[in-house]
Amino acid sequence: MRARRRRLASFGWQRRTGAGGDVTIEAGAAAVGNGGALFLRGGTSASGTGGDVVIDAGDSTTLASTYEGVVHIAPNAASFVRIGESANKQVQTDIFGDVTVHGDLVTTSSLVYATTYSSYVQVSTSQDGMFQQEVRAPAVTGLDA
Repeated sequence: MRARRRRLASFGWQRRTGAGGDVTIEAGAAAVGNGGALFLRGGTSASGTGGDVVIDAGDSTTLASTYEGVVHIAPNAASFVRIGESANKQVQTDIFGDVTVHGDLVTTSSLVYATTYSSYVQVSTSQDGMFQQEVRAPAVTGLDA
């Protein structure tokens, strides 16, 4: 039997001068009813590692960080964003680099989404907080009681 070659789908255009071509992937819109969902999912495997999904912005060869692309998540119309939510298992979520929170931050050990939580720690922008370097620190100090 001949082995099949798999082709990777690739979209985009390269130009020598000017801007590169934009690509928009959009789910269906509806005049009546709900809009269509858009799923980006890596491939599954019965005997190996499942496929990754990578979302990355374009780099700039100028080596100037002000020219690097930015990944925007839900900048215009989303009511909320959930990362790592799973009813089946706890999803480990790692964040590398500096993190800026615009607004209040609520942390809870509850793994079920809710609009309010009975056990939580809230850090507001008006509080003077001192945090240990690791996000997974067992104690948060410097908060008002």
